[in-house]
Amino acid sequence: MKFKKYLPIIFVFMLLISIYLISALLNFSTAPYFDNVPVHTNETLNCIWKVNENSEANITWYLDGVYNRSENITCSSGVDCISSIPNNETHRYNSWNCSVYIFNSTNYNTTQSVVLNISNADPFFINLEDNYSLFEDTAYSLDIDSIDPDAPNSVDGDGIQYTSICKSNCPFTSFDIASDGKTIFTPDNNDIGNHTIQIIVLDAEPEDGITKKDVIYEVIGINDAPTLNGTENVTITEGNILSYLITGSDEENYGGPFNFTVNSSYPYDSLFASEQIHYSTSDNITINISFINSRDSQFEDNGNHTITVKICDPINATLCTIASFNLEVTTVAHYPILSYIPNQNGTQNTAFNLKFNATDLDDGDVLNFSVVPNDCTLSNPWSVTMLNTSNLNATGEIDISTLTNNHIVCRNVTITVEDSTTRTDSQIIFFNLTNINDDPQIINYSIFSTNTHSNIYYNDLTAYTSLEFNYRINATDIDNLTYAGDTLNFTTNATSCSAGSCPNFTINLDNGMINFTPNSTYIGNHSYLVFVTDLNNSIVNVTIDIEIIGNSYPYYNESLSNQIAYEDSLFTYDVNATDADDNFDVYSDNSTLVNISSSTGIISFTPICSNVGNHSIEITINDTFKAENITSFNLEIINSNDNPSIAVISSQLGIENSPYELDISLSTTDEDITCGSGEILTYTDNTTIFDIDSTSGLIDFIPQNSDIGNNSINITVTDLAGAKYSTYFDFEIRRPNNPPIMYNITAANSTDLTSWYNKSYFPNNISSILIQENTTVIFNHTTIDPEGDTLVYVWYDDGTIINRTVVLNYNFSYNTSGTKNISLSVQENISGVLSNLISFEWNITINESNRIPLLVNPIPNQTGDDEITGTIKKRNFLIGLEENRFFDPDGDNLTFNYSNTTTHIELTLEGANVSFAPQTVGVDYVIFYAKDSQSEWIPSNNVTINVTFVPENEGSGSTVDTETTTNTITRTKTKTRTEIQIIREEIEKIKEGKIFFDLIIPKQITIYKNNTVTAPIWLENNDNITLTGIDLYAISNITDYSDDVDISFTKSDFDELKPGQREETEIIITSYKTFSNYEIFVYGNVSEPEYKDKAVLYINSIEKTKGNQSVTNTKITFARDLLSSNSECLELNEFLLRSQKLIEAKDYEEAAKIIDSVIQGCKYLISKSNLRLEQPTGAIIRVDFSNLSLSDPLILIIASVVVIFSTFSAIAVFGHKKK
Repeated sequence: MKFKKYLPIIFVFMLLISIYLISALLNFSTAPYFDNVPVHTNETLNCIWKVNENSEANITWYLDGVYNRSENITCSSGVDCISSIPNNETHRYNSWNCSVYIFNSTNYNTTQSVVLNISNADPFFINLEDNYSLFEDTAYSLDIDSIDPDAPNSVDGDGIQYTSICKSNCPFTSFDIASDGKTIFTPDNNDIGNHTIQIIVLDAEPEDGITKKDVIYEVIGINDAPTLNGTENVTITEGNILSYLITGSDEENYGGPFNFTVNSSYPYDSLFASEQIHYSTSDNITINISFINSRDSQFEDNGNHTITVKICDPINATLCTIASFNLEVTTVAHYPILSYIPNQNGTQNTAFNLKFNATDLDDGDVLNFSVVPNDCTLSNPWSVTMLNTSNLNATGEIDISTLTNNHIVCRNVTITVEDSTTRTDSQIIFFNLTNINDDPQIINYSIFSTNTHSNIYYNDLTAYTSLEFNYRINATDIDNLTYAGDTLNFTTNATSCSAGSCPNFTINLDNGMINFTPNSTYIGNHSYLVFVTDLNNSIVNVTIDIEIIGNSYPYYNESLSNQIAYEDSLFTYDVNATDADDNFDVYSDNSTLVNISSSTGIISFTPICSNVGNHSIEITINDTFKAENITSFNLEIINSNDNPSIAVISSQLGIENSPYELDISLSTTDEDITCGSGEILTYTDNTTIFDIDSTSGLIDFIPQNSDIGNNSINITVTDLAGAKYSTYFDFEIRRPNNPPIMYNITAANSTDLTSWYNKSYFPNNISSILIQENTTVIFNHTTIDPEGDTLVYVWYDDGTIINRTVVLNYNFSYNTSGTKNISLSVQENISGVLSNLISFEWNITINESNRIPLLVNPIPNQTGDDEITGTIKKRNFLIGLEENRFFDPDGDNLTFNYSNTTTHIELTLEGANVSFAPQTVGVDYVIFYAKDSQSEWIPSNNVTINVTFVPENEGSGSTVDTETTTNTITRTKTKTRTEIQIIREEIEKIKEGKIFFDLIIPKQITIYKNNTVTAPIWLENNDNITLTGIDLYAISNITDYSDDVDISFTKSDFDELKPGQREETEIIITSYKTFSNYEIFVYGNVSEPEYKDKAVLYINSIEKTKGNQSVTNTKITFARDLLSSNSECLELNEFLLRSQKLIEAKDYEEAAKIIDSVIQGCKYLISKSNLRLEQPTGAIIRVDFSNLSLSDPLILIIASVVVIFSTFSAIAVFGHKKK
């Protein structure tokens, strides 16, 4: 038992001995391995191991499985043993086997091996720096070299190539590396700065070794000369304006202004020297080249001119670029110029001569003159002789030996010069030619329409007994055509008749018309003298010869009787007439119904239905001398029955159980119906499948199954007279076709308007979609007919037909929001019969599409006349009802905001109203924004706000609001005055707790209309230092009559105020039209130390009366307002109550004194209240622990010391007390 308790110990002991003995045998304490794995080409290969005791080692190397070498070495225990292959023998893809055999003197041995494949070697750079400094616009050629142990000249046969990646400040656009490492590039302005480029060199296929290096290329900018844009050659046509823009640019992005100079090749000795070319600057970078004074190009400019433009850098004036362009001014054909021709004088029957000249700028042009009368009906009496046709000095001549009446008539002429290109110049010339009177002329030729019996010649006239004779003497006077004019009178001398007995006749004094009706008494030949006299009593006469011949009227052989004719039957009627003188001429009628033969008198025609009725026919007979006889008769035309007729009816098709309709009356005609004879037609048929309506002729029925087949239909129409007409047509009745089939439709889905959907998804044939305004939807379908019949498509928009195409494109534009129904009907068309209707509907909800607000016109800058000189509110400033600024096309209400922090102006937006409150003098820039109900917004232009004046009460940030009640009691003989009460207010305290300076105005002031009054003002220095540079100024807050209040001081500048010193000045106020409540602000500025003070004068306009009651009432009103506005003064109300009682007792003077005391007392309390508020009440030292950390040792030490000190103090105190 005792032994057993030692067994575990013995076992452990023995185990330890065994482990020791085993570990004492020779072995590898570290198995063979290769260091620096992977090993690349040209790297030494080290095979390393360790042994657990000193031993010998035999190492055998195998290359690619073949014995290569061996060696023996001695290894020490625990020390690295190494066998190596030199680097010149390691090559890519070699497989090396290191086999290590170890042994010792006891002949204990063991062997282990390790195998390694040589890896591809990475190439490496040999001349690539970390940084390069380059200059803009300089060409560089950088060759990047590297070495690859696997290079082509080695046994490994490797190759290398290059690439790059831009890593910072990219792109580096001009940089590019070729695959062979050559880098040729020229940095430009865009490359200025530092660029980090990763240069990469890598092996060629099949296995890549890679090396990367980041290189910084610094491109240093070089100031370049600016360049010119727009110097292309330009051609303009004479007469046009030269306006040629040339723009400068610079790689350095200078915004100018560039320095331009312009020269031209105009010869200095010409009229248009070089200064004729002018240039102006449109902006800092652009010039506009033009002719001086922006004139048009002229004839003298024609030709080619070299314009040289020079632009120089705004930073370095020596950096310039010069460019030239050719300005060609092409000529145009010019108009000739006719020299001025004055009006000319002349007299009829005398000679006339006129010469005139013209020139033309176009060399070689041939000029010709012409003279044309104005408003003259005669042939042109004027002619021109060309003396010279040269363009330099063309000359024409009018040379008339004797001026005639024609020249007098045509004395207003146009003289025209015309060049070779038909361009002309002309002048209207008045020839002041004097007329000489001419005798009238009687012409033996008269063709007036009033002449009877075809009489023309006055010496061969013919008249007939019992017939009116008219003949007009044709007389004229050339003076009538001239400016002088003339009047002719016609007379005759009856005694000059050559026959013994001559008929008397009259002649019209003014127009020479002879008129009479001869009888048989005067048959024969007669001669008369006719005289014509003009206004100058020039008389001419002629003899007229008249032969009077006997003649009688034609007559009817028998009286004309009333006649009857029948429709559609030939009617003939023979009218007979004769003439006793055997000179019968013609028959005629007045009717559009009949046409009588002019030679035979026979009427022959066939009446038609429309002629039925009574007609009065008038017949006229004439002899050859136009003697006529007229009579009439009645022609009654009686109706004859006309047979009805039916047009050919094409073959018809009916579908079983489908309504069929055919109106036969539309194909029926009967002339008796047309002419309204009361005809009635009756229709019958020969079939049992339908019954035609006997009155209307309408066939209307639904074919049944028993009717299917081909039928021959006879339709008969009968009129009231029993006349019949029958027609036949084929009528086929078929079984119904299968209806069309609609398979797919689109649009069917609100989110996908273009995809096809099977119609089976819509059992009710209705698709509901939701779209936005301004959307175009294509409604489409695939529909076929099983029998291949033609399909008819009809599209409806809310029930109204809009299209008959297969597909419907519909645009739902803006302002169409709401609901809409689009429907499609499809039917078969079988031989003109529509059947088998199918349909589909789209119920569309159109949502309103929000449109972004618009800025129609820019928001105006607040500069110039609109600059800010005081607080102002501008209504509708952002929308501008007439200016059209911000606008929402959907009619949404707009809300407004603005960006940019303003430093000189305080803006307040109330809707579209903008209030400007100036703070300091200066310029602010603001962008306003308009936002609609859908939060869509648009910015305005950048608005410039120029503050040029800041009233002190506005710039201080404090606002004084006043409310003044005016009680006016009117008496006779009133005068207006203004009472002023003053309250002092410090508006800026530069030094806390100090009031250096007081403005004191102790008195009330009254201003009467058109009067100037003064009020004393005291300036006090309440500090113990001297105040220097003190100035006063005042402004009024009134706006309506600001020009009617004039404010000044007797003295406004004070060099200094010593401590305790008091100075007095006076404020002078002149009020003209101001009868309202307003304020005057008096400001005092101290330069050193800097300080401001302000006093406010409250103005209350009243009227002065004979008594004191109104004055006192006004004062008490003002005092109440003053006390209610200032809590410091409320304790004085009891004095106002006392003054009120005095007023009721009519003791106005005593009441006024109390009120004055109340006002002055309140003013004093206000001043003292301000004084107390500004003075410090004591000094407080505060320590802020909020930002301290408890980890701060100093704090802990301090705190500990404080605690310990406090503890010991407490113990000491407690102990002391205990004792």
